[in-house]
Amino acid sequence: MTVGVKHYKLWTFDKTLTAKRGIWAGQADQNLTCVAFHGGNTFTGTGKGMLLKWKGNHAVNQKTSGKHILHPGGLDAISVYGDFLLTGGKDKKVLVINPENLEPVMEIDVSSAGFGSISPEVRALDTSPDDGRLIIGTFGSEIYELSLNVAGAKTGHPNQLVSGHFSPKMRDTNEVWGLCNMPTSGNEGDRYVTVSDDGTLRVWSATTRQQVVLINLNVHKDGAPLPLDKTTKEISPAAQARCVDVSADGSLCAVGFRSGQFRVYKTAGWRFQKAQKSPMKDWIEDLKFSPDGSMLAVSCHDNNVYVFSTRTLELHQTLSGSSSYVQHIDWCVNSRFLRTNDGSHELLHYNAKTGGQIVHQPRMKNAGRRPEDRDCTEYAESEWHTATCTLTWATQGIWSHGMDGSDINHCDRSIEPHPDGYKLLASGDDFGQVKIFRYPSMNLASEAVVCRGHSSHVTKVKFTNSGYLVSTGGNDAAVIQWKLDV
Repeated sequence: MTVGVKHYKLWTFDKTLTAKRGIWAGQADQNLTCVAFHGGNTFTGTGKGMLLKWKGNHAVNQKTSGKHILHPGGLDAISVYGDFLLTGGKDKKVLVINPENLEPVMEIDVSSAGFGSISPEVRALDTSPDDGRLIIGTFGSEIYELSLNVAGAKTGHPNQLVSGHFSPKMRDTNEVWGLCNMPTSGNEGDRYVTVSDDGTLRVWSATTRQQVVLINLNVHKDGAPLPLDKTTKEISPAAQARCVDVSADGSLCAVGFRSGQFRVYKTAGWRFQKAQKSPMKDWIEDLKFSPDGSMLAVSCHDNNVYVFSTRTLELHQTLSGSSSYVQHIDWCVNSRFLRTNDGSHELLHYNAKTGGQIVHQPRMKNAGRRPEDRDCTEYAESEWHTATCTLTWATQGIWSHGMDGSDINHCDRSIEPHPDGYKLLASGDDFGQVKIFRYPSMNLASEAVVCRGHSSHVTKVKFTNSGYLVSTGGNDAAVIQWKLDV
């Protein structure tokens, strides 16, 4: 059986594959969205929310008036539960249906607080043949399990089995670009944070592989929903998050958005502290707290990096040496200098205190300089707190012949060394690949372990405090956790 828009075909196979077209008999809504079999009959859902009953290839119920719409907006899921049918739709409800008269006998509201769904429109249904437990899949990339007792009209408490970023927009991208670690602290040292175009911030446990915190970013500080984008009528750019970082002490989390603003949250209770809307004039691709926690550097697609005081969020310096949008930022371990990569494939260095760009000036080795007076362009790679800039001396080997400088979206250096003494370097590229190199990687097209799992471009990679590697995807909106066997 196959169904679709003006499509109902009953297929048989006897040496050849043949099909009988559906006979609609005047049925108004011919946009079929789902199908199930029960008691020798076929049942289909429609785009307007009706449930149609078929005998063979004939539609037999002609109830087309509005009162027979079970799920306003669309009926997207059907399943069989004993002597009953289960249906779910865009009205965020699951109905238990008597298949004889197609009337509901029980209702489950997936938008209720017990579920806690970020987007509870029902997209899939199934039941366990053993114990009759109900499985509900939502538009918000969630799967819930709960017990169902039709005779007593009761359900058990829903248990969330799966959660993830989702795709709320139809006219624009729904990509996951933000990824960072939570600093090691007791039993929470295995946690990492992701943010997405879906307007959510999520904290994950690498050990349990479960979501432990979900924050809705599509709200004002007072909790009121943000207005829709005036052009697309979809989620506001002020909620579409593209980067995230947590301070070294774990107390603050900064999130950058496509609107050009960033927000700071206190991780204790994940309370919204403050939003900064200026002077950034375009969307924010990267932001990082300095290792000492005193400053926050924000890279913007207006070609600048803005350095703010963490305590007051007042602008400290504007770093304006790039001729294109700034993609990546790394702080040095002493919090005095930064390095950046941008869209023109430059590696630039700055003094965070003065805002001045540093151009390497070769000097005599016997000039008697103190180590702390060295030019930061002379710093060893170990003196950089992070290694996320893809164009540096230590990351030359991640680039293959024929790449144009934009094919690799992100890289990261492992926190702990390999048992053989060296660290690892991971990269994520436009070809859906995660690659792991020996660090530093200095020879062009160095050998790598290639990890395949994403169906779209890889946006971020990050080694966790607990020894895993995490990657995020673009159009697949996936967060993949890799186990390192070394």
